[in-house]
Amino acid sequence: AVSVLSVLLFGAIALLWLRSESALALAPVAGAVLMMAEFSDAARAATPDLLCSALFLGGLFAYVRGREVAAAILLFLAFMARPDSIVFLAIFAVLLVGYRQKAWGALAGFAASLVAYFAISHWAQHPGWWPHLWFSSIEQHYNMDGFDPPFSAAAYLRAFAASLVRAVSLNSWVGISV
Repeated sequence: AVSVLSVLLFGAIALLWLRSESALALAPVAGAVLMMAEFSDAARAATPDLLCSALFLGGLFAYVRGREVAAAILLFLAFMARPDSIVFLAIFAVLLVGYRQKAWGALAGFAASLVAYFAISHWAQHPGWWPHLWFSSIEQHYNMDGFDPPFSAAAYLRAFAASLVRAVSLNSWVGISV
């Protein structure tokens, strides 16, 4: 049910955005791009990824249209659907500040998400991003109890390179981003 809702929400927002730009004729092109990006796999996955993407797309649309309250709410809901999306929100916030955009809604959504991120991490006793990255991308252990490897830039770059190679070799969507 969540997957169906996510697909419908994503499609509705995409079509609404195209219509608002008088570009509804490009809907088949957008559909083709989504097919190349393996949208159907994301739609079938039992993960919150597509819901997060739909809410994030809605937040960006609200930002572009100057709907500050809606942007704040939708970006925060995107974070709540998938807390690791804080990375995308942080990049968006840095770009807004860097380009001196007046977007209090988007920045408020990021600020609320940042507060919630630290609260959730604390209450859930999350070990942090580095131990989690190490555990999932560098070397797995039986459990993460007391697992706290020292930060290593070389290990981080190796994990990043391995993830990049895996993304390029296992996914066809990379080709459309080039």
